[in-house]
Amino acid sequence: KYLAFQEKVIKECYRVLKMGGKMIVAEGVPPNHRVKGDFIKIFEHKEDRITFMEEDIVAILADANFHKITTTTFFMEDISVNNWLENSGLPKKITNIILKMHTEASPYFKKTYNLKQEEDEVFIDMKHAIVSGVKR
Repeated sequence: KYLAFQEKVIKECYRVLKMGGKMIVAEGVPPNHRVKGDFIKIFEHKEDRITFMEEDIVAILADANFHKITTTTFFMEDISVNNWLENSGLPKKITNIILKMHTEASPYFKKTYNLKQEEDEVFIDMKHAIVSGVKR
């Protein structure tokens, strides 16, 4: 489900909000469940992170007693994977591994991410979720 730490953090946010206050969570998410495993593997090389789907964030807010929960998703199109990695502060060896994971990904992954390769440059569409809830 999710870690006790995340539950504690969200419940603390709920506690300190004024009645009617709004909690907003913005998170990059996998485009669908089928590529979630690939998403996790890529980020295992980049950072220590928990991968959420939109419905996970909704459940966390609902469990903390938020109501009027809304979800908006959008795609940032044609994001340069190369630029993202160059600005990540990761060692070149790691950025090369992550870039290779994109260029050698399955056809389904490439289609789902609308991956385009132009010479040495790789572009993808990144999905983001914005989930908000109101304190009762």
